[in-house]
Amino acid sequence: MPLGIALESYSYPYPVQNFSLDIEGERVRMAYMVILPSCQTSGRIVLLLHGKSFYGSSWKETIKALSEAGHLVVIPDQIGFGKSSKPSLHYSFDLLAQNTARLLDFFEL
Repeated sequence: MPLGIALESYSYPYPVQNFSLDIEGERVRMAYMVILPSCQTSGRIVLLLHGKSFYGSSWKETIKALSEAGHLVVIPDQIGFGKSSKPSLHYSFDLLAQNTARLLDFFEL
């Protein structure tokens, strides 16, 4: 069965939410997971970023270990990857960093 452009047929290990962004005049969505600590909180937030050709789901075991250590874990799928939108635009590390910062600002982290 085809996975779909946004991996619609592929299950992630934790619930996925979407964050809306306007980039170069186009409305896009940045998929992300936020996992709460599974025990007493450490008060720390861990941001996990995937590499090129990967997506947030690849952090499954790391997410579990960090959550069990009391950390809040945030895992975005960068625009152009995983369950996020894949618009035709100029991709740069600066753009990806700006999008991630906007997501974290949204959570006031």
